[in-house]
Amino acid sequence: MEYTNIKAVIVKENKYNEKDKMLTAITDCMGKISISAKGVSGINSKLSGGIAINSVSEIDLRESGNDIFILTSAKKIISFDNLLKDLEAASYVNYLTSLAADLFLPEEPFPALFKLLVNTIYLIDSKKKDYELLKAVFELRAMAISGYAIDLSSCGFCGKEEIKGINLFEGAGLCSECFESYGGEEISKDISLAINHI
Repeated sequence: MEYTNIKAVIVKENKYNEKDKMLTAITDCMGKISISAKGVSGINSKLSGGIAINSVSEIDLRESGNDIFILTSAKKIISFDNLLKDLEAASYVNYLTSLAADLFLPEEPFPALFKLLVNTIYLIDSKKKDYELLKAVFELRAMAISGYAIDLSSCGFCGKEEIKGINLFEGAGLCSECFESYGGEEISKDISLAINHI
């Protein structure tokens, strides 16, 4: 079976002989997949210009029958050139793609997380925001859309609406009394509002 016009971010590559690579990609419509890129390291390869770590490519694939797809065509559609010049930015993006790869299930589409990842890489590459802020927003948003959101609308133990802290083990907010009883990480009202907004 053939798959065409798949948007993909290559998050990992391993050379397994002189000219071939094994790729791990996060895609817009197929989730996390493994791809065999035969001949991609060769001098005359038409595929090599179309794939690069942490860039967005449009790829065509053929099924191989063993949970690995064969790369038949690749075209880079978004290249994040500043990542090649800025080691700090590249480090943040590598962390984010690693986190996203852990949240994606094999061959399970997750378009909301794919879009969040590409948009965050774009913002880091364009240096529009503080990297640490973008990382924090990505982590919170990715956890929320993956079903791991921290609920700060009320105390997770007694239901009071006033929040003083977070119990990270339970993923719940704590009122003053429960904070004293159970412990946790204290947060300001501004941080609570920001987390609920994200």
